[in-house]
Amino acid sequence: MGPKHWVMTGAAPTDYAFDVTDETFDGKPVVRLRSVTDPAPAFGAFCQAIAAGAYLGKKVRLSARCGPSR
Repeated sequence: MGPKHWVMTGAAPTDYAFDVTDETFDGKPVVRLRSVTDPAPAFGAFCQAIAAGAYLGKKVRLSARCGPSR
């Protein structure tokens, strides 16, 4: 199950799963996106839409890191 308020998207979203792991990165939770088919026929992603009003004039940081395939 993916993180709350995030949804799968992409050309083949049903061929991917995303979930919160037990790991942390810089003290923050880690979410993993992985293919559930082999090979993956197309790309998958997850996204979130938010109202920007609460962030006007503020710096927002989104971090990502590619890890090893498992």
